[in-house]
Amino acid sequence: MAIPQNVYEDVTLLKNFRDRSDGGQPWFMIPEFNTEIGDIFHITDKNKKKLFTVHGDITTASYICFLNNLLDKMIKEVESKYE
Repeated sequence: MAIPQNVYEDVTLLKNFRDRSDGGQPWFMIPEFNTEIGDIFHITDKNKKKLFTVHGDITTASYICFLNNLLDKMIKEVESKYE
């Protein structure tokens, strides 16, 4: 079955975002608790290379990781439907 044009365009946009944000690799959180500046969560790749830091609560940091990790799975699922 051919992929509809609007789905193709949406998946292309999501792939561009994924590629700019670390190429579809899973992200992980490493917490650092600091009493002076508050909680810090380092977002890393699977090799523990720090990508960026989130200052705030664990909910925000885990949500960011969840969305990134879900994005790659969603793209794979959509593409497999139209193979």
